[in-house]
Amino acid sequence: MIGFPLTGIVTSGFYSPLSFNANGPTLPPAGNSPIVYMQDDSWGGVSTDHLKIWNINVNWTSPGSSIISSPQVINTAPFDGLFDGGSFSNIPQPSGGDVDCLQATIMYMAQYRRFGGYNSTVLNFVVDLDGNDDYSGIRWYELRQVNDGDPWTIYQEGTYVQPDGHSAFSGTMCMDASGNIALAYTTVSTSLFPSLRYTGRFASDPLGTMTMAEEVIGNGTQIDPSTRYGDYSQMTIDPTDDATFWSIGEFFNGGSRKNQVGVFQFAPPVLTAEFSANATSACPSQAITFTDASVGSPTSWSWSFPGGSPSTYNGQNPPSITYSTSGIYTVSLTVGDGVDTDDEVKLGYISIQDVIADFSGIPTSVVIGNTVTFTDQSSCSPTSWSWTFPGGSPSSYNGQNPPAIQYDVEGTYDVTLAVTNALGNDTKTMTDYISVLPPEFNMSNGTITTCMGNFYDSGGPSSDYANGEDFTMTFYPSTAGSMIRLNFSSFDVESNTNCSYDKLSIYDGEDASATLIGEYCGTTSPGIITASNGAGAITFTFTSDGSVTNTGWVAAISCFSSTDPPVAEFVASNTTPAINSDVVFIDQTSNLPTSWSWSFSPTSVVYVNGTDASSQNPEVQFTSTGLYTVSLTATNAYGNDTETKTDYINVLDASYCIPTYSTGTGDGDFISLVQLGTIDNATGASASPYYTFYNTLSTDLIIGNSYDITLSAGTYTSSNNISVWIDFNHNSIFEVSEKLGNVTLGDMPETGTINFTVPGGASISPTRMRVREVFSNTDIAPCDNYTFGETEDYMVNITSNNVPPNADFAASTTTPAIDTDVVFSDLSLNAPTSWSWGFNPSTVTYVNGTDA
Repeated sequence: MIGFPLTGIVTSGFYSPLSFNANGPTLPPAGNSPIVYMQDDSWGGVSTDHLKIWNINVNWTSPGSSIISSPQVINTAPFDGLFDGGSFSNIPQPSGGDVDCLQATIMYMAQYRRFGGYNSTVLNFVVDLDGNDDYSGIRWYELRQVNDGDPWTIYQEGTYVQPDGHSAFSGTMCMDASGNIALAYTTVSTSLFPSLRYTGRFASDPLGTMTMAEEVIGNGTQIDPSTRYGDYSQMTIDPTDDATFWSIGEFFNGGSRKNQVGVFQFAPPVLTAEFSANATSACPSQAITFTDASVGSPTSWSWSFPGGSPSTYNGQNPPSITYSTSGIYTVSLTVGDGVDTDDEVKLGYISIQDVIADFSGIPTSVVIGNTVTFTDQSSCSPTSWSWTFPGGSPSSYNGQNPPAIQYDVEGTYDVTLAVTNALGNDTKTMTDYISVLPPEFNMSNGTITTCMGNFYDSGGPSSDYANGEDFTMTFYPSTAGSMIRLNFSSFDVESNTNCSYDKLSIYDGEDASATLIGEYCGTTSPGIITASNGAGAITFTFTSDGSVTNTGWVAAISCFSSTDPPVAEFVASNTTPAINSDVVFIDQTSNLPTSWSWSFSPTSVVYVNGTDASSQNPEVQFTSTGLYTVSLTATNAYGNDTETKTDYINVLDASYCIPTYSTGTGDGDFISLVQLGTIDNATGASASPYYTFYNTLSTDLIIGNSYDITLSAGTYTSSNNISVWIDFNHNSIFEVSEKLGNVTLGDMPETGTINFTVPGGASISPTRMRVREVFSNTDIAPCDNYTFGETEDYMVNITSNNVPPNADFAASTTTPAIDTDVVFSDLSLNAPTSWSWGFNPSTVTYVNGTDA
């Protein structure tokens, strides 16, 4: 992703310009994509209220050569768009905190469309109506441009004031085919919960006014509980009639945030003739069905089919039409409503051929070394078929349906089919029809057939995924009768209690209607995912919101037979639990186990919540402190396997206070980055109770050594204080002497560093580290209640140079295909200085410069 500066822009600290969005049936010419932003004389550096418009010309081949113009300045009527000095708490509601009015933002979307003789754009933003920063209206504009590339001018501007004295904000606008303008918005006050309304104007109304009476889209019944308001409202025009407006906005009803769709018209659709055919290429005498798709309430229809039988028809939907002779034919339809008429003429719309070549291939995207099956779909009774498959093996075939074609070289390939019969011949070439992929796949829309490779988020192995993603991807096994299996070796998606920000959903089947395996976010890995459906397929969907991106995931792809014995694997929800606290053991065994047997050494465990030693995912409490070894034996009809993890669980006697906040992260007060040793945790704002224990993130700290911990706050612009403690004496209390320090920061990505030395009296054991963010307080306590902020806890392992290491490791995949790479990661404690690896049997090869 490459960013480009907008020259001459002034901001209030919140930066939200907007590009024009093309609407209507006619697209704009290429180039000169406009970006618009308001400039408020309430901001420093702006002397007169105005709009600025930049034109962007992107060079997609060489992005660095892209061009952004100097801004066009359009002076406007005066406005005041500054509320409460730029804070995010502005408009009162019946109770609770004030609602964010979404100031300094061109609201979504700036809708552009083309009319005969001019181009038009409508846009809006919130303004202060009385100078007291608690009563808002909507400043709206229609800009026009006579010719493409001309400067933009204000055709009309106005300020919409809600008629009952409530605040109006979060507007969204659109135009229909007649130039009528709709404005949907949110309204709120001390006597009205956030609710959705709309108004509008006809093209012939007096300029600068919304003349239509306010109408209700949805009435809210609750306050906004967090002051943050959903600025994702949008409106568009229905392309089927170019007259129906569709809007969406947020309000609160029935216990949670809800989106409400509004659908309305200001004027009936313009009479427009339109039609379609069920086939535009056909054989002689083949019946073709034509269907009227006209809008605007026609009452008469007159069809013309030169060369067809019948050749004319009066009525809405004609009978089937046949053409006896090969050739190219025009079709026309005239509709009327008793006052006006309209014509649709489709030149050369119907092609009649003596023989028609057609085919399909499944799949069209394959991994190197896999095959594609091609099927003849030709029409008009061909008698011979000649196929060519550049890059495939075999590369040609004569006959109706060829054998499976294998592709062994990465690239894109054409496929050609030539057919003949006694009357003629036809050839069809599908250009770049087959994509042959390396065994690495980034999340996107599509299907993949393979039994090898790696699966990544859209950023691939080296970049983060992006904001605003919505992808669906299905994997099929390339070996008949097999099942897809994916083993996730890393996973980091924006964290949220309900995974409502960014989310990976996994389905056991060919699409998202199949059985849901799970929904994943944060750093909790899906582990090993296996298919158990007839197609052997797994489907993934991934969505991301408009802010915060993380590193995503890596998963190794393989296939297995339903007759393979299981390969046991598991993880624990917490490997350093407090005594008598719940720990869930999550089975990640591959190859469809049917029974499970768990054991613990020592045996001082209690199964809880209805689970026992034969449960797939048991929940236990450890009744003594110390190290525990855990074993799982998984069985199916074809065998069994045991996985033992020595000293896997370290039960602590600690029970730490849980800090609280009354508002928490709602105004951007959160921790966005913690870096210490191997801990490198970039996160977004957490939900209530604004506390997260990252019990799987840990680092070693050696007594007597000095360390730097790097910290970054959230999106609030100033006075973000972050303090850190480590429970060095392991007594479950963060004492004053254990506070490492405090940093005061602006908003992200600014960072601060605290340096500390592990004291000589520290207890040699795993212990807890606490990181607390509190707004405008440099003397933070580890357990007190505060208004704004967030807390994160981590594990650290205090060691001594005199303590021998405790060996442990993990593999990137435990079920690799032969001759594929496997990375082994050292997880040993107590700072080892040398390592020696061994494999039994020893049939392994070290690669990429590594050795034993």
